[in-house]
Amino acid sequence: SYQVRAQVDLITLINAIEAFHTDHGAVPHPSAPQPMTSTAPLLDTLRGVNPAENPKNVVYLAHPSSDQRDPWGRPYFITLDTDNDGSIDDPLTGRPLPGRAIAWSAGPDGKMNLAIPTAPENRDNLYSWR
Repeated sequence: SYQVRAQVDLITLINAIEAFHTDHGAVPHPSAPQPMTSTAPLLDTLRGVNPAENPKNVVYLAHPSSDQRDPWGRPYFITLDTDNDGSIDDPLTGRPLPGRAIAWSAGPDGKMNLAIPTAPENRDNLYSWR
């Protein structure tokens, strides 16, 4: 199903960012505005085709392009641990989550409301941390 594919994509993105952090001691593009989307330059860095950020061209994410989209055709959203403290605030609740990155999809309807976690438009969203 599309939901399963999206969930696998989310976990794969997070694992790639975690592996990059393990090798480099920081997340890729820590100064980028947050949340970011699953497009270049983040994907190019994880794909090993951005030598400025990934000088050894290690492939952390096997993806054919610089633009990874959910099954409904929209980019994933990603928030990185830019202060390198090992946690990220949940964009819905504000509570700290352990890890170097979180990612989510706006789901089939393409809508999300980060200000109201229980909003109807969030019902079909998919989250790497839930």
